[in-house]
Amino acid sequence: MKTILLSIAIASTIFISPYKNSAVPEHGSYSSNKFFVKTKHDLNISEATGRISLVTGITSLDEKIKKYKISSIKNLFRLNNGSKELFEKYEMSRIYIFNISSISSEGSTDMSGEQFSDFSIDDMVKDFDKDNNVEYSEPVFIGKSAGVREIALKKLFSSVIPDDEMFSRQWYLQNNGSVEPSSGGGSGKIGADIKILNAWDIEKGSDDVIVAILDSGIKDDHPDLRDRIWINKGEIPGNGIDDDQNGYVDDYKGWDFAYDDKRPEDGFGHGTNIATVIGANTNNQIGFAGVDQKCRLMNCKNLSADNTGEYSWWAESIKYATDNGAKIINMSEGGDDYSKVLKTAIDYAVDNGVMVNSAMMNKGDNRDYYPASYKGVFAVGATDTDDKRCRKFSWGGGSCWGK
Repeated sequence: MKTILLSIAIASTIFISPYKNSAVPEHGSYSSNKFFVKTKHDLNISEATGRISLVTGITSLDEKIKKYKISSIKNLFRLNNGSKELFEKYEMSRIYIFNISSISSEGSTDMSGEQFSDFSIDDMVKDFDKDNNVEYSEPVFIGKSAGVREIALKKLFSSVIPDDEMFSRQWYLQNNGSVEPSSGGGSGKIGADIKILNAWDIEKGSDDVIVAILDSGIKDDHPDLRDRIWINKGEIPGNGIDDDQNGYVDDYKGWDFAYDDKRPEDGFGHGTNIATVIGANTNNQIGFAGVDQKCRLMNCKNLSADNTGEYSWWAESIKYATDNGAKIINMSEGGDDYSKVLKTAIDYAVDNGVMVNSAMMNKGDNRDYYPASYKGVFAVGATDTDDKRCRKFSWGGGSCWGK
C-alpha cells in the first residue's frame, strides 16, 4: 500500500487504447535494418556456432531468409534469471530479431545512411507475416522520451521546508500559487499539488523498493543521486564475468540496452531529470526534493543519445528490470505504434506484480502512444499550476490526453 501511495504521487490518470492488429506501421518510425518475427515453433541453434541457424529446415522461411539477405537471427528475450512460468506463458522464446545484411546496391537506408536490403521493411514484414510458420511479424518501431534535453536551471534560494534549494520551484509538491501557468493567463492555484508534506508524514519511502528508470540513462555520480543508485550485489564489477548468471556481464549499476554495454551513462539528460523527480535526496540543501526519499533507482538506459529508442531495447529493458527486482518501472517515453512484442514485455512485468508507469507523451494531442495505452499500464499526464491540463511547457508541446 505504501508503494502504491508513492507511485500515485507521481502518476495522475489512466486510459486504455483499443486493440490494433496491423503488421505494417501507419505513421511511426522504425528500424530499417531489423524486424521482429514470432514463429510458431522454436528455431534451431547451430551446434557449430551456438547461434540460431540461418538454415531453419523450414522451406518457406529459408527461402525468405535467403531472399531478404538476413544476416543473423537472435532471440529478443532470454529466460536468464526470470520467471520460467511467465516466459513460457507468453511464448517469449519464439520472438526473434531478424537482422539484415548491409549491401552496396540501392536499398533501404538507416539513419546513418548505410544501405541494406533491396526490399523495404514493409515488404519483408508483410511477407513473413503471411507465412504459415509465423505467428506474426512487425517492424522494430522507434519511440522517444517525453521530454527535451536537460536545461540548466538557475540556483534559487528557498526557505521552505525541506531545505533543498529548488523546492520552492517544485509547485507540484507544494503549490503556494506563486508560479504562473506555463500556458499563460490566470495564476497558480494554491493547493494544486500532490500534498507531499502530508504524504511524508505517513511514509517517506523504503530502500527495499527498487524503481527502474527506463530512459536515457542516469548520471550516477550526481550529488543528489549517487547514493540512491541500485547496485547489483550479485555482480563483481569489472571482472568480465556474469557472476549472478542473469545474462549480463558486469551489470553492477544496471545496463545500457541502446548500446548493449555495462555503462548506462546519460547522453541526453532526460533520464537524470526523471530520476531526481522520483528519488533525489531530500533535506540536503542542494537540488530538488524527490517524491520517494529512500527508494533505489535502477538504471536501465534504453534511449540513444539522440533521444530515440527501438522497441527491442524497451522490451528487453522491461524484462531485465522485472527479473532483477524492480517493484516499479517508470517509462517517460513513448512511441506511435502498437507492438505485440512490446505488449508481451509489459504483460510479463504486470503478471510479475510490477507497477509500470508510462508517459501519455507531451505532443499536445489525443492520439494513442505506447506503452501508455496498453492495458495494465499506469498512464501519466501533466497538469499545470492552475490545476488544468498543461497545454504548453516552457519548451513548447503540451500534455496529451485520451481515453
